Amino acid sequence: MAKYKDVIVTAGSGGFGGPLHLHPNEKQNKIVNITGGVISPVAKRLAEMTGCELVDGFKTSVPDDEILAVVIDCGGTLRCGIYPQKRIQTINLNPTGPSGPLAQYIKPDIYVSAVREKDLAFAEGQEVPIDHAPAEEQAADTAAPGGVSGRHYDTSKKISEQQAGFMAKVGQFMGGIVAGVFTATEAAGVAALYTFILGKFLYKSLSWKGLVKATLDASVGTAVVMLMVGVSMTMSWLLASTGSAKMLADTIIAFSDNPYVLMMLFNVLLLLLGTFLDITPGLLIFTPIFLPVAMKLGISPVHFGIIITFNLCIGIATPPVGSTLFVAARVSQVSLSLLTRPLLPMFALQIIALFLVTYIPELSLWLPKLILGKAG
Repeated sequence: MAKYKDVIVTAGSGGFGGPLHLHPNEKQNKIVNITGGVISPVAKRLAEMTGCELVDGFKTSVPDDEILAVVIDCGGTLRCGIYPQKRIQTINLNPTGPSGPLAQYIKPDIYVSAVREKDLAFAEGQEVPIDHAPAEEQAADTAAPGGVSGRHYDTSKKISEQQAGFMAKVGQFMGGIVAGVFTATEAAGVAALYTFILGKFLYKSLSWKGLVKATLDASVGTAVVMLMVGVSMTMSWLLASTGSAKMLADTIIAFSDNPYVLMMLFNVLLLLLGTFLDITPGLLIFTPIFLPVAMKLGISPVHFGIIITFNLCIGIATPPVGSTLFVAARVSQVSLSLLTRPLLPMFALQIIALFLVTYIPELSLWLPKLILGKAG
């Protein structure tokens, strides 16, 4: 029987929550590290002190009931609240308090932040010995968020030449998109294949059973999104085949000949319809209808293209049928209403930005003018 020790984790300088009392046992005996780049020193030290197994959460999936604590480096996004929502003790290396879409679950009894190695102590009061690194390494650790050791690079080499393992190839996929080797959509398929090869043959952390489960989970999530896309395409077909889109456009044009009023009405219409339409069908339907009108009003085609794209981009992230919201809700396993409420201020800022872009053409045209010498 493994010998485990209780550990007290307190918040560091500027941190929130805690102290957490970690009480490992034969069932809950995993410390899961989910931090970018490397395994954090805090997670390593915590595993040593408790006697628990240290698991890299990016490589291996651990059942929730086996996790004693999760170490993260979240700056205020959804990830901060995912584990507190499941009542899993969460240790954040960053000094982040209740924030993000799941802020309501971030409570002091389950969450602690700004944690460094010095903030770990045995429950029975034993002193925690911490190895003292050379001064240069300590300076690097201090500069890194949450005490995570910074990487040291040889300035005579490219970063990609210094990264160990296949993960250094990720940047090459991005380069493939920029170079036109494959589209962003095709890159997703390449990335999925690449992830399978890494998990199955390199890290050997993915079993065939796990692959089947992952495929089934992905299929369910994809089916939800595809259903929404199907409904959106149906809506697009109805608008195009019945002439409803042209009728709406004619109604708006007949309402006023003032370009400022018309652009306001265009924005309102596109924002409303954008909540039901995907971007591509929306562009295909409305661009031929509105562009001639915009050009008669003296609006640059470049400026108008940015306006209509901006409208539809806001729409796909806005209820009731925003496809990106459904994807985020499905992946995070959070209800759509819970995910939407914290985003309302962001929606308001996006709409303000939209009207600034609409009525200040230079925000859209200065770069094309700089590069091409003209815009439209």
